[in-house]
Amino acid sequence: MRNESTYAVLLFSIIFSAGCASHVAKNQPAPTRDDLDTVRMHAAPADRLHVNTEWGPLKEVILGRSRFQIGNTALSGTADEPLGWTSEAMAIFPKDEWIKTLACTRPGNQANWHGQRNDPTAVSCETKAQLYCDSEDNKDNAFCASCYNPCASFNDTEEETQALLRILQNFKHADGSTIKIWRPDTTQPLKMAANYGAQNQELQGNMDIFSRDILQVIGNVLVMLEPGSPSRRGEQLLYNRLLDSQLAGTNVARVSMPNRDWSKQSTPTYDKSDYTVLEGGDFMLMGDTILIGHSANKVMGSSQLGCGWFRDTIHSLGFTQQVICVPLPKNILHLDIVMSVPRPGLAIVAPAGFSDFSALENGALKGWDLIKVDELAAMKMAVNGLPLDERNIIVAHNAAYEDPCCENYSCGTDPLNPLDACGPQEEKVCVDVALTPFKFSSKCTNPGQPVEVDGKFSDVQVQLEERGINVYPVMYENHAGYGGAIRCSTHPFRRDAGSSGF
Repeated sequence: MRNESTYAVLLFSIIFSAGCASHVAKNQPAPTRDDLDTVRMHAAPADRLHVNTEWGPLKEVILGRSRFQIGNTALSGTADEPLGWTSEAMAIFPKDEWIKTLACTRPGNQANWHGQRNDPTAVSCETKAQLYCDSEDNKDNAFCASCYNPCASFNDTEEETQALLRILQNFKHADGSTIKIWRPDTTQPLKMAANYGAQNQELQGNMDIFSRDILQVIGNVLVMLEPGSPSRRGEQLLYNRLLDSQLAGTNVARVSMPNRDWSKQSTPTYDKSDYTVLEGGDFMLMGDTILIGHSANKVMGSSQLGCGWFRDTIHSLGFTQQVICVPLPKNILHLDIVMSVPRPGLAIVAPAGFSDFSALENGALKGWDLIKVDELAAMKMAVNGLPLDERNIIVAHNAAYEDPCCENYSCGTDPLNPLDACGPQEEKVCVDVALTPFKFSSKCTNPGQPVEVDGKFSDVQVQLEERGINVYPVMYENHAGYGGAIRCSTHPFRRDAGSSGF
């Protein structure tokens, strides 16, 4: 309809112009069919942004950085009894990762993250990081390792990011085209503190790792999202330079979600379901259908109100896609933790990671070919992948790990220190599968014998390859410790419409 309308307007313009000029140029020939065909052949300018599916050939993508600083609100409680905000936030991690985080941030190590907070004249770690640690010459030394996560260091995370970057840089589509890669600015604590206040910045932390979550491209519209998680608040500042330079003077519509009251953020009474919040990891673009997840977690991820806002907004802009809000349990942060769509009609899913998977299986995914994994493998990022086109996908691969329900983490002298684990002389006892605040769908069949699920990653790879898809696995265990993986690290700027000819 758009091409025919353009043709009609141009035809009218040509005829109208010829008629108006007839009294000046009597001998000017009338437009011929060749002239009109030439008008029709001129394509409309390409959209600067274009993303409508998960699988269209990827032509431009944003890739995040590698910095993360944890907020004070994640530093309360113990491994067995987390307090307040922490108990909700840490529910998105398998227990082994959660305990590792608390071990790295327990009292005594907190100064490594935040400086001497009891001394009001002390220079905070954020300031030191900005002035010193971000220097290429200094980023590897011991002080800077303490400014950032001492358990999943900047170097470890950056190595994973670079491995993903190399795949994106070297990939060529069947037509010989390559992928253009854009990067945001790296974390700028001083700028964030200047915008949001030093105290709030210290309380909430910050990151620049996961480009997926702070914006959403749909068609040629870019929506700046309102994140539900505290550490995402200042992250959008890092994208202003990139977006301003790339989108100025284009046909892109930039829409921002409504600002919300941040005064309760990171407090025990905060509940993100009270607000219109969305994070990009909850979007699954499937052509005529858009799925948006919303976790029951009170402090992390998107809300049902946010899903409703997006549906109403894009429909008012003329989009016709059906938007389905998909409820998720509290231990699942985003929809892309439990679902990936490599091509139309094929999905990787973790059924136990949905609040009601049958609704999808009998609805939007009815008749689809489903590669199924269990909930724990999904929480370890076995599902989280980035399709390059219908024949190629990058997937996360994690280190071998054990089902946490077979681990008794309290048998050492320090329950918060994963290095102080059970010795060989101590018998490991399979604890109850209900681990506050976690509940896993898998159970130990042989108490005392850890269930290694490293094979879940290779199993996904084999099943994809059996379906004619090339798989590029990237070890992403440090990113997983921050709650995300391959898809989370990237956000498509442009995907070609249609299929790649599968």
